[in-house]
Parts: sequence; structure tokens; C-alpha cells
Amino acid sequence: MIDCDFLKSEFHNEANFQKVKLTRCIFTKVKFQEEADFKEANFYGKNIFLFTLFSDRGAFWGAYFEQNPVFYNLILGKDSHLYFGNLNRIDIEKNKSYKEFRTHVEERMKKLKIEIPNIENETEERYKERIQKEDEKIKIKTFSFTNTIINGRLDFNDDNIMTLDINGSIVVGTLSRILFTPKCANWETATLLKHEELKIDNLIRALEYKAVEKDLYENELWRQLNNKHWVKKIICIIICFIPSVLLLPIILPLSIIKLFITYGVKKTLYIIVSCILHVLALPITLPLSIIEIVNYNTKEIPLTKKSGIKLITEWLSLWVGKVSNNHGQSWVQGILFTTIVWFVCFGMFFINLPEDNAQIPISVLDWVLKEYENLTSVQSFFSLMIEYFNPTNYEILIKFFDTQPPIDRYIELWGSFWYLLGKALIPYGAFEVVQAFRKYNKID
Repeated sequence: MIDCDFLKSEFHNEANFQKVKLTRCIFTKVKFQEEADFKEANFYGKNIFLFTLFSDRGAFWGAYFEQNPVFYNLILGKDSHLYFGNLNRIDIEKNKSYKEFRTHVEERMKKLKIEIPNIENETEERYKERIQKEDEKIKIKTFSFTNTIINGRLDFNDDNIMTLDINGSIVVGTLSRILFTPKCANWETATLLKHEELKIDNLIRALEYKAVEKDLYENELWRQLNNKHWVKKIICIIICFIPSVLLLPIILPLSIIKLFITYGVKKTLYIIVSCILHVLALPITLPLSIIEIVNYNTKEIPLTKKSGIKLITEWLSLWVGKVSNNHGQSWVQGILFTTIVWFVCFGMFFINLPEDNAQIPISVLDWVLKEYENLTSVQSFFSLMIEYFNPTNYEILIKFFDTQPPIDRYIELWGSFWYLLGKALIPYGAFEVVQAFRKYNKID
């Protein structure tokens, strides 16, 4: 067992670490001028390669990493070829008899410090099933290969890597992946893999990485949004405001009585008038207050960070893209989105009435019965829906406002909101359907 800590070392000839056990392996500012052979090497503890140069071949075939490996700020020379394959596996050799296979596996597990359960009279199928589960347990959770300049070639081949992180890397040469489809740790990784697929004109995989890229970027925006101080403040204000509104019928009379007792009639009237003026000015003061909360502590935020409003708009755009057609991947999802928006917006505009009709002004019910007497007819209902689907036809909305006697203004505003929302989202959904259906024709 070797404790390995190389600092500013330079290997002019072949560096042979094949089948070596290394603990706390740290290579810092090391230069491998010739081949660096780490085949079947076993790395225990924290393993880090920092600011290391590979000028020739770097072989990590069959290596075992007890902890997540970290390759940071490497430089792969123009003639370099660094490859990782068959990592963290127990059953490397399977083309053997059961007895030979079992002996090999147990030796391998002992070498990797993996506990070997003693199960008597275990069948061949049961044994191989258990080994398969053990093999799954030792997969590399996250493989970090970040801030690296890849001038040569980097290969990943059938690796037991669950998540890949190549954030900040630059691929000048080739990034090859054979039977290797890990999760991306961040949207920057998905972007790099997308561009690598475009280099070889693999449009199908590139589109898949494009969708992953947008998903991860949406998650990043949401995380940044949650870290904003003003989001927490608005949530606290809402939480405090709702109970106050619910208890207002009790609190308000008691507060007025207390004011009269404490300050007298004249001063109490002055306070009440001031409160009324503040309430009347609420449509102006509330938006200004929200803007002030959003912009709070902006001086503490670096210029590279996005503002709260921009975070919201970008996140909302990506979220709608995810819901509407999975970022251009599913035209079926686009049809479902458009259909649901169509039904919901139309229903909320016309027939979203509570079961207790007493809660609805009589004028609204009269208007519905008068203007559309056959509304209960399925045929009539769908004919109106088809008319509503036309993005340039607003006759229904015009009739809605021209009804005599006029409908309650709050009902008009509520109905108009859903009507216009549907008019905006239905064409958007139709466009997303076409875009997803033609996804293999181009990629932006």
C-alpha cells in the first residue's frame, strides 16, 4: 500500500502504476511526457489529479476508485490519449467456468476490500445475481473531469459512472463515449456533450442532450431563485398576511375600540382616515413595495449574477418549454398541452360556475341562458370551442362585454383573463407541436 503525493514531478519515461494500490493519491503539477499506465490500479481514499499534463497515453482501464475521483485543471497534449474503461467492476472476466469465475470474483472482492458473504450451498444463478448487486453498489457516483483543456483524445468506454461532471472543460480534440450514457452533473456538461454529438452529426443524441441542458439550467435558475433574500421575505409576508386577513373581522373592531380609549376621538379619526388613504393607495404602493423588496441587497450581488426579475422570466420560459413539449422532444406532449389549455381556458371563461349557484350573480346566469340557450348541448358547446380555437376571432369576447344589462365587472375581468390567456397559449402550444414534430430536421 503506497501513500502517493507527487508535487511538481516530471516523468520523462513511462510511468508504470499498473495494478498498484494507492492511498491518498494526489498528483499536483505533474508532467507525464510518456505513457502513464494506471491499468487495474486501485485508488483508496481521496484521489485527485491537479494541474497535470498528459503528453502521451494515459491508461485507466480496469481501475478501481474507492471514492469519487477528481481530475481538475488538466492539460491533454495534442498527441495525448487518456481513456477510462471498465472502472469499478468486480466481474471483469466472465468467460470462465462457474468455479473459476467464483474464485476470480472472490479474489477480486478481497483485493478491493469488499466483504464476501459466506453463503453455503448457493446456486450459480443466485451467486451471479448477488455479485451483480455488489457490482452496482461500487459504481462511481460522480466523476469530475473539470476545467480541463482536451487537445488530444479522451475516451470513456462502458464505465460504471453514474454522473459525469466536465464543467469548465474545453474540447479541442475528441471526446469519445462508447456504451457510456451517464447523467450530467450540470447544464455546462450537457452543453459540451451536445456539441460533441453535433461534431459527428449525431442529431438524435444532440437533441437529447439539448433537452437535458435546458432541464438542468432550469433547475439552476430555480436554485438561484430560492437563494434570493427577497423570495424568502415575500413568502414570510404572505404567511403573516393571510392569518391577519382571516382574523380581520375580529381584530379590526377591537383595534378601533382600543384606539378610541387610548387616543380619544380626534386622534383616532385621524388614524382611521390615514389608514383608509393607505388602503386606497394600495394599487400603487404594493407594486412599488414588491419592487423594493426584489431590489433589496442588489449591491451585495456580484454584477455577474442575474437580477431577481430576470431569473423569474428565464425560469418561467424554460418551465413552460418543459411542460409544453419537453424542450422540443415530444410532439404528443405538445398536443396534450394545447388540448388541456384549450379546454381549461374555454371552460373557465364560460362554464366554470360553482355548484352553489347562489354564489353567482343572477345577471350572469341570465346572460348565459339568454345568449347561449343550447349551452348544455354537446354539439353547441364544441362548436363554440372551435370558434374559440381561432386565434383571430374575438366575437365571443365582444358579446361578453356588450351584454345588457352589463355583467358584474369583476366577472368580466376574470372571464377576460382566461379568454386572453387561452388565446395566447393555444397558438403557442400549436407552434410547439410543429417544432417538436420537426425536431430531427434542425437544431438551434
